[in-house]
Amino acid sequence: MSRSRRKTPCSGITRADSDKFFKKQANGKLRARTREALYRCQDYEEFVGPVLYEVSDYWDSAKDGKCYYPLEEYQAEDLSAYLFWLKRYYWK
Repeated sequence: MSRSRRKTPCSGITRADSDKFFKKQANGKLRARTREALYRCQDYEEFVGPVLYEVSDYWDSAKDGKCYYPLEEYQAEDLSAYLFWLKRYYWK
């Protein structure tokens, strides 16, 4: 594994490990709401089911989305701190 490091400095906003539990819960809610809407539907040709963002808010998850940390935005004096941060969290 000579190149086993992250190539793009992008990560979740918080230090949570995974969104798996939130995604399972949100998709379960979506399937339940779709099932209910299909059960109450009168005309199936004009059926429009619920969308995932109507059922759950992604910002309520453990990671709160993702963020990209571009190297170009850092000035010369901040560059050493930024590279230290990259080495500590990404280049493992």
